[in-house]
Amino acid sequence: MNEIFLSIIVGLSAFLLLGIWYSMYKSYEDSGIHLLNDWALSNSFEIISAKRKFFFIGPFLDKDSFLNLRFMTLTQVVYKIKYKDGGKNIRTGWLRCVSKFLGTVNSQVEFRE
Repeated sequence: MNEIFLSIIVGLSAFLLLGIWYSMYKSYEDSGIHLLNDWALSNSFEIISAKRKFFFIGPFLDKDSFLNLRFMTLTQVVYKIKYKDGGKNIRTGWLRCVSKFLGTVNSQVEFRE
């Protein structure tokens, strides 16, 4: 009887932790998309496509971020984007939404072509 009760408690705890993790991840992901859209609006750009990059983070992969790659991917969202500028020229670039400790709560956006 105790083993069944313990199994139920462990299963419910795992399910609860998974639910908390998913809601935090979804919030983190949504905030990155929100920052991407805000950046485009503030620069009068139209986003054609945006692909989230997890490991190959383009020009943001330098010596310092390589040493802290695991930490950096947890605190930044990097997108490879294709967009139309004000002159309707199609361009590509990389956009990083980052904060050192709080994920994307402190909105810092960095763009590189």
